[in-house]
Amino acid sequence: SSSTAAAPSADDENNSDSQNNEDTVVGTERASDDGEPTGTAGQPILNAIKSEELSDTLCMVVRYSGGIKLGAGGLIRAYGSAARGVLRSAPTVIHIPTVRLRLVINTQYSGSVYALAARFNGVTSGETYND
Repeated sequence: SSSTAAAPSADDENNSDSQNNEDTVVGTERASDDGEPTGTAGQPILNAIKSEELSDTLCMVVRYSGGIKLGAGGLIRAYGSAARGVLRSAPTVIHIPTVRLRLVINTQYSGSVYALAARFNGVTSGETYND
């Protein structure tokens, strides 16, 4: 399944002009800490995506810093919690890749084409016959 979500900010006590944008992409499994200590932002977000069993997902958590220092453990909990919260509340869209084909065949093969389309839950439309 797929999901796209923007997470609410995981705030320290106060907001300031300082901002970090952490993003994680599963598939290529790219995770960014964007200036946070290594492993405290991107990896917790990636773990949240995996724990929700999602694929093809982008999740971004914006944290405005300037308040209480959270420390590494606090950052991990804040980013992971924010990501899990938004992933659980965001709608999940199941995307099934499709391909549109245009076939030109002899009429004698049309039964095989229809059978093959049905076998893979394909949809046929716009048939014309010129034989």
